[in-house]
Amino acid sequence: MANYLRSYRSCEGIAVESPILLNAFWETTSSGVLCFSEDVHLRELPRGTIEGDPIVLKHFSKVKFAEVSGYCVDEDFVCFRLACSQLSRKLKQLPGNFYVAGDFNHWSWQGTKPLGLTRDKSALELKIPASCFPEVSYFKFVHESNLWINPFEESPNRVQDNCGHVNFQLNLRQTSAHWVAFQCAHSYDLSMQPWLQFGNRSIRMDTLPWALQLYSDRPLGCWMEDDRTHFALFAPRIPKVEVHIFNKQVNVDNVYPLQVDKEGVWSVDLPGNYSHYCYEFFIYSSKKTKVVDPYAKALVSPQGPGIIMPLTAYARNFKTPRMRDLTILEGHVRDITGKSSFNDLSKFLRTDNYLTSLHCNALELLPINEYDALDGKEYHWGYMPAHYFAPSSFYAQGNCGSQVQDFQKLIEVCHAKGIALILDVVYNHAGIFNSLQKIDKAYYFRSTGEIFSNFSGCGNDFRAEAPMAKRLILDSLLHFLNVYGVDGFRFDLAELLGVSVLEEIAQSLKAVKSDVILIAEPWSFRSHVALDLKGTDYACWNDGFRDFILQYVRGQGNVDGLKYFIKGSTDFLCETAQQSINYTESHDDHCWIDRVTENANCNGENFTVKDRRRTHCMFAILYLSLGIPMISAGQDFLKSKKGIRNTYNREDCNRLDYLRLEQFAGTHAYVKGLIELRKSTYGRLLKTGHPSAHYFKYFYAKNSSALVILYNADHSEGNRQILFAINPHETPVELFLKDISLDPFVQIADTERFCLKGLNPCMTPWTQEGMLNLPSLSCAIWISNV
Repeated sequence: MANYLRSYRSCEGIAVESPILLNAFWETTSSGVLCFSEDVHLRELPRGTIEGDPIVLKHFSKVKFAEVSGYCVDEDFVCFRLACSQLSRKLKQLPGNFYVAGDFNHWSWQGTKPLGLTRDKSALELKIPASCFPEVSYFKFVHESNLWINPFEESPNRVQDNCGHVNFQLNLRQTSAHWVAFQCAHSYDLSMQPWLQFGNRSIRMDTLPWALQLYSDRPLGCWMEDDRTHFALFAPRIPKVEVHIFNKQVNVDNVYPLQVDKEGVWSVDLPGNYSHYCYEFFIYSSKKTKVVDPYAKALVSPQGPGIIMPLTAYARNFKTPRMRDLTILEGHVRDITGKSSFNDLSKFLRTDNYLTSLHCNALELLPINEYDALDGKEYHWGYMPAHYFAPSSFYAQGNCGSQVQDFQKLIEVCHAKGIALILDVVYNHAGIFNSLQKIDKAYYFRSTGEIFSNFSGCGNDFRAEAPMAKRLILDSLLHFLNVYGVDGFRFDLAELLGVSVLEEIAQSLKAVKSDVILIAEPWSFRSHVALDLKGTDYACWNDGFRDFILQYVRGQGNVDGLKYFIKGSTDFLCETAQQSINYTESHDDHCWIDRVTENANCNGENFTVKDRRRTHCMFAILYLSLGIPMISAGQDFLKSKKGIRNTYNREDCNRLDYLRLEQFAGTHAYVKGLIELRKSTYGRLLKTGHPSAHYFKYFYAKNSSALVILYNADHSEGNRQILFAINPHETPVELFLKDISLDPFVQIADTERFCLKGLNPCMTPWTQEGMLNLPSLSCAIWISNV
């Protein structure tokens, strides 16, 4: 019932004097719904037929309408209804009450007469006299914890105001009686799109709501077993499908028809083993169209054809690091080596190299799936995905299909070096070579009428909640877990997938790999869901951390902000500190040094002394904050894009320049030391997920945002302690460390140096009387000598 899109949205803004039929759609192959501009009486409606056969009209269920619209009107009462099936797992588990708020009560659910919902087994409900409402109003459901619930994507009365707020529309002329159910005497082949004759009008009824209710758990794609080769494609709204199999080396070129089942899956089983043959589907709608199998495990190129691949499961013997122990480095296959294949990166990792010397234990690779590009010479980050199961053919070094074995070997090498591999995956939109747009664009991509949603900024937001679209996501993720042995995933623009889908993903993946790493980029151009993911299995990129730390090291932040982020954002955003991915640079936007630099035009290639000192202060905050630290490849040796912001197709800007690693080896060593601290016995103090109320103790400077922080002040994590001091200002500051003895502490870092065994000599003045003098733009770290 969540898929009645278009049922009446097209009536918005239409002024009519009498009900008109706006739309009609199929629910099943023999029944559907007629949608009118306002309430109708059945006896006043004209006769309707489908292909000459009469249809029977009846009232549509008020409860079913209310489940998708949030309300119905019954006997002069507006009945609000919030179906429990529409709530995320988190919302279902929340104690407390839900309310209705709208323009009719000034959007205040905490007023003198709060509109609280009554909970039963399947829904939360509230009845209010219809006389209390104007003809048209707007509303939303809200939990008492101030969590507002957006109408789900397919709500027919979902509307967005000029400020971008999404609400339900309540229309007293659309009580549910403007929807009329119809029943046919027999079933129809909906792929042929039968016409409805209603009075003097002919209407081609929408089959999308019917298709969106279909689900099949049959295998899809191409696979081999028992000397037979199987092909299957989900395409319920296509009237004819064929598979084309060919191999020029053995002079095979054949086309076979597929048969469809009631769940919309076309399939054929052929005798023989077609390993390493090529294949593609032909679909017939208004014309014959060649499409690549969306489940293809390997391709010759992003435009196809698919390659029939024998696959073996990954023999997992690597223990993925715990979330609390992760130190992540984000990078791109080609940027790290300056070369263009999985094998090149494998060879790089086998040697003494930049990645292993840094001691990060997780490599987060930018997308490695097939992506939009005409040939391998065309550089691209990979965020325009063509196919979700297939590693990029441009990263292969051998024959067609070798990218499968090459990527498997890359992961084996990572694991042998103690490095977990996290894949950046893009399910929020698709590239132009993606075959789903040819198979059924309206099914797989969100739209209103002919206008496709664009909150990704790429023109075609993926309809992740559609049953078989969601299955495609799950199947492809499980494929990379089972066949390649990846350790986790980072979900690009995860907000567009929806919290419910993300929760289903977590549940499915953890059933296969309990320690799978799940990371969300929790925003899109539409909204931000980090709070909705609080308490789930996901860690989130913390954009608040990214933006605040830049301001803080420039002397423009405040101590309250620093305390909040040092604590892993657990005062608000995160249930545990391990839900916060702390970072100050990623592949997107300017590099850190280009953002922090004093130079004009965000060009930090030739940075200043102050830029470097601020950078070291930033790194100290990053690795001393509770949560999961992440840096971008090259950030530790001050990589610059020379002021260029968007470099998704600029290999010249993104490729690592290892001469800078040699030139700025001191900064690299400083970051390496901070990572060693997190891996040491003192690292436990930086990995607590739930810091106790008195875990931190703070010491302040007068009229300054400089701060000294004592970790494990209450000894809740044993006897060891860390002391961190930072001054982001261009003038020295003096702080008094009351009740702390200098004796048990050893200084291991200042702004320029890091040595876990202790600095010699120590340069940061700290007297026996407790006075600490911090130079300008400086930081320092001590550990208790226990």
